[in-house]
Amino acid sequence: MGTAGMGPRAAGTTVGTPPSLAPLPFPGTDEVDPARVFRASGYTSPAPSRNGVAQVALWLSVAFLVPLPPLLAVSAALGGIAWIRAGGRGGAGLRAARGAVAISVSGIALWGLLALLIWTA
Repeated sequence: MGTAGMGPRAAGTTVGTPPSLAPLPFPGTDEVDPARVFRASGYTSPAPSRNGVAQVALWLSVAFLVPLPPLLAVSAALGGIAWIRAGGRGGAGLRAARGAVAISVSGIALWGLLALLIWTA
């Protein structure tokens, strides 16, 4: 059997697969260094992307809910920043940022309502 008439193949394709239908990289692994993934025995999956600002905002909103209500504004601001940053990170930390904003704004509203009730009583 000869290879006459087959022509050159595109890298990463199999025989009979057109280059336009070549397999795409697995989502989330197209920016991973293969040397880091395969340096040890077995397959090491890439680390999940995280949004540290969103995590800090969420923890602060819960921590400041009862003892330090004025600092809820800080956690609401951090949650807003994390929400904006989550759009550029493919949604990493989006739920935590939304939760931080929701808890902080709800806490501010409840504390404001409580202050209003005490002030007018």
